[in-house]
Amino acid sequence: MKTKNNASIFKKEISNSHINPLSNLLKKKWFIYFSVLFGLMSFVACNKTKDFDDLDLLTKKKWSLVSIKQEAIEISDNCNLDDILFFENTKTFNYDFGLLNCTIEDGFEKKPTSWKLINDFTEIRMKFKFKGERTQGTIIEYWEILELNDTLLILKDATAENNSLIPEIKTYNN
Repeated sequence: MKTKNNASIFKKEISNSHINPLSNLLKKKWFIYFSVLFGLMSFVACNKTKDFDDLDLLTKKKWSLVSIKQEAIEISDNCNLDDILFFENTKTFNYDFGLLNCTIEDGFEKKPTSWKLINDFTEIRMKFKFKGERTQGTIIEYWEILELNDTLLILKDATAENNSLIPEIKTYNN
């Protein structure tokens, strides 16, 4: 009888020894997963547009486009120079293309939907909905803030160089 009990105890220990390492491995994986998830949520929570120290310099002002340059060469047209950029609050913005809208001729509409600051408040992410004669969708633009003060906002296309293009530099006055 002692041998039967010892054999069944031995079988239970063997089967339990296979479950415990697997169970411990799953617990470790879940712990790592939730730690990473919590870390990402904490990181995202730290980079909120409302936490930008100079938010008052950017919002509630009509920024008039005065220049578009590539490699120090002026490339703006008259239809660009009546554009006004207005950050209403920490999420909503308006881009008024003015009376001389460059895109109307092509049957193309581009309407702003939302914006936010990213990359430690060094870039502005602007989201637009667009509609053309045969297509529609979303455009997301990324602009590096080169300068921001009470009267001047200078933005550089943050994605151009990654796409082997010459970045545009847009200058706005308030």
